[in-house]
Amino acid sequence: MDKLLISFQHLSLWVPSRRLRVSSYLVAIAVLLYLTNQGIRIDMPAHEQYQRLLVVQKGLDAQLSEAILVTRYQAQSSYDPVLKVLKTLEKNVQNLQTIPDFLQTLNTADMQKYLQQKETILSQVNQRTDTFKTQNSILKNSLIYLPTLKARLLEQLSPETAQLLTRDLDQLISQVILYSQTTEPSAARKIKEAIARLQRTQAQARFDIPEASLNLVIQHAQIVLDYQPQVEALSQELLELSNTGISEQLEQVYQHHYAQARELANLNRAAIYGVVLMTVLWTAYWVIAYMLQLTRQAQNSSKELQTTLQELQQTQSQLIQSEKLSSLGQLVAGVAHEINNPVSFIYGNLQPAEQYTEDLLKLLHQYQQEYPQANENIEQLKADIDLPFLETDFPQVIDSMRQGAQRIKTIVLGLRNFSRLDETGIKTVNLHEGIDSTLMLLKSQFQSHCGRSQIEIIRNYGTLPLVTCEPGPMNQVFLNLLSNAIDAIHDRNQALNAEETSPLSQITITTQISPQNSQWIQITVADTGPGMSDRVQQQVFDPFFTTKAIGQGSGLGLSSSYDIVVNQHGGQLSCHSKLGAGSEFILTLPIQPE
Repeated sequence: MDKLLISFQHLSLWVPSRRLRVSSYLVAIAVLLYLTNQGIRIDMPAHEQYQRLLVVQKGLDAQLSEAILVTRYQAQSSYDPVLKVLKTLEKNVQNLQTIPDFLQTLNTADMQKYLQQKETILSQVNQRTDTFKTQNSILKNSLIYLPTLKARLLEQLSPETAQLLTRDLDQLISQVILYSQTTEPSAARKIKEAIARLQRTQAQARFDIPEASLNLVIQHAQIVLDYQPQVEALSQELLELSNTGISEQLEQVYQHHYAQARELANLNRAAIYGVVLMTVLWTAYWVIAYMLQLTRQAQNSSKELQTTLQELQQTQSQLIQSEKLSSLGQLVAGVAHEINNPVSFIYGNLQPAEQYTEDLLKLLHQYQQEYPQANENIEQLKADIDLPFLETDFPQVIDSMRQGAQRIKTIVLGLRNFSRLDETGIKTVNLHEGIDSTLMLLKSQFQSHCGRSQIEIIRNYGTLPLVTCEPGPMNQVFLNLLSNAIDAIHDRNQALNAEETSPLSQITITTQISPQNSQWIQITVADTGPGMSDRVQQQVFDPFFTTKAIGQGSGLGLSSSYDIVVNQHGGQLSCHSKLGAGSEFILTLPIQPE
């Protein structure tokens, strides 16, 4: 607990002003009101009612199909069930036209399309039903009347003649009944054959057969032949119209829109929770910041401040030393990119913010001139917010923000020049510029260390042509080689006794056309450090190999440099060193890679 308290005491947090706190709360309230008003509220009773209508719709479709089948195949059946179901369907579709209000913010054109199709189908069903009623009634009348006609005809005949015609009449009626149920082509053929036999029997009979009665039987059989295909086709068409699947599609579309509405409602609810959470965190932040500010004001001991400063400097030095050989290039690029975007937003919005401030102040002054006698509430509010101070201080606040943003942009520009954020892939570059930018970043490390003289940088730059390479990775190589030389000199100085005279602390950078090949350039980085043994030289480019203490280096700096130079650029990187005589790293690159 004591350590935690000390950590909080040394933590530095920005304390927001009262005006900023009030403004932030007003903004939070406005956002909450907006989210509350704009959010979708799911009306569950309306949703459940609409779902019931959809279920009823599918049930009515099934009832319509059943009623059509019953009317079609039952001899004694009324058309009232079909008409009743149709009327109920039309009313249900009309009710479905009233889509729940919470879906109005979504595009429900697909639901309207299916409902319109359903209305069109119901209209077609009504039209087909009228035709179906007429033709089916004629068909059923003939089917019902045929047995009666047969009985009447047989009564008019003598026993001998009745016996002669009974078989043909029975076969005709049985085929007619079969045909009325199946519409089989074979049954139709047999009906025609039976009619032909009856006609032949009538023509060849030795006895008198009532022609009118027999013709009436044949006529009704012919009616069945003519109307059965039409009635069957109409019934199939009605069944297809009642089972188009539109009701299922409508239900699927509605469920999809309902899921969308629920998702939007959940997002709106999450946004509200987020605003509330941010407000709570903001409140906790400024309360903690204010408490820490009071705590820091009570800490006036110079000894504690000095200790804190030393700890911070030591921590900074350790961080720099531990990271500079691993991924400093990526870190610089990432930081520059992440800083540049928000700073650009801030810097770009300062001008309109300043203009808005001037406009608001002008409007405020105009109100004061037009209405000099303000009510007590306004006067009290002006006194509470210290309006004259706000008018003079707010433009100064914006100006200080502009200066700070400009300063950050300048720093980011330096980082971008080093990391080459604006250059991707292979470029033709001046390597001297990359070396100079790297030296600029390492400038603070050239200063005196452990009471020794600062490191002297000697530039022996020759005349180099532009080299085609990847600028970012090459800058990383320069950083690793120079950092390694700096660390070697610092390690040598630390190993000296206070009474010993410090030898020269120099890093010499030599650039020239390669003596062995005029199509290559050569860069040499030599230091006056303690040098390396043969064993260390053999492992110096191995991954994770380091001579530093644990936590001060990853052992990846020189190995990554070797990979960049040799594997990525087709160059060479070698080391020449001797204990007590310093080290020399020689980098050679082709001017134009193949």
